[in-house]
Amino acid sequence: MFDGCYPPKVVDEPRTAAEAVENGYRFLLRFPGAIDRINPATLRIASEEDCALGQVYGSYDAALQALDLPADVKPSDYGFDASPFFSLSDLDVAWQAKLALH
Repeated sequence: MFDGCYPPKVVDEPRTAAEAVENGYRFLLRFPGAIDRINPATLRIASEEDCALGQVYGSYDAALQALDLPADVKPSDYGFDASPFFSLSDLDVAWQAKLALH
């Protein structure tokens, strides 16, 4: 599903979970049906299988392996992992809020 379609490079590191999730949401929109595969009720970014990428691709690690992201692309810039500015639980809330609008 993801092969060869890198996410757009983030110019400024997101300072909030909502900004990071917006980047990840826009990236996943490039793949028809990807967003629909994420169940907000079971979404847990801390979980290998229940995170956004895990629900779409089977597991977080499988998604990262399939994506083969360039070294300068950080999963935290797309709301797929925590950063110094926001926690995994902040991402859960931000993803659930974003998916509620979908």
